[in-house]
This record gives sequence, C-alpha cells and structure tokens, in this order.
Amino acid sequence: MILPSATPTGLVDSERYYDNWIHFPAHWHDPNFKGVLPKGTPVAQCIPVKRESWVARTASFTREETQRAHDLSSAINRETGIYRRQFRA
Repeated sequence: MILPSATPTGLVDSERYYDNWIHFPAHWHDPNFKGVLPKGTPVAQCIPVKRESWVARTASFTREETQRAHDLSSAINRETGIYRRQFRA
C-alpha cells in the first residue's frame, strides 16, 4: 500500500524532552484520499539512539509526571517554538 502521507525524518532529544509524548508529524500529499488506513499500517518508524547506558522501563504515570506532561502540552499549545528553544540540542 502506498501511503497518502509521508512522515519526515528527524531526531528527538529525549534526554531533554521527556515530560511529554513524541508526536510524529506527517505531510499529506494525496488530497484525494478518502477512507481509513487499515489497522496495523505502519506510518512512522522510531529508532532509539543509545548515547549512554540506560534501561528501558514501562510504568503508569505518577501524579507528578501527569502534571508535568499536562503543563508542557499546555505550554506547547500556547507558544510557538518551545521545543526548538528549550529542548533541541
């Protein structure tokens, strides 16, 4: 299946940007597409780049983590360029 969109290439510095979700933007290049992509269609690829020793973990957000994610999402919605100015290395 040829996708009606393309996900741009980029890096996210998750050592600095860790209090929020990483969103994968897409460029929609088929304005005539009508429908729904089939479940399971890959639309983005994420490859971690290991720079230092780390251990992957999964866990539910604590109340503090939830609040930090909410605060950062609100700031990003309010002000343009926050990621570029505060998190991009």
